[in-house]
Amino acid sequence: MDFRGIIDHGVVRPLEPLTLPEGTEVECRPVNGLSADGSFWQSPSIRELAARQGVSGPPQPAALAGDWPPADSLDDFLADLRTARR
Repeated sequence: MDFRGIIDHGVVRPLEPLTLPEGTEVECRPVNGLSADGSFWQSPSIRELAARQGVSGPPQPAALAGDWPPADSLDDFLADLRTARR
């Protein structure tokens, strides 16, 4: 169940009547993306993002690089590609 509200003297006031029991815990987020500490405008580094997500990158950037298979001719591939596009 989602509902909208406003902050009134430090208390969230729903815009419409709610049927939630007293003491119900709710989670609130500002609609316009602002946060109390201003963190919305602070971008984390790549390392911080990776740590939050529990991922890591390759040990060396060269590990991402590929090469053309030695058994295949790049010239033959390009010639076949040009022929197929006609």
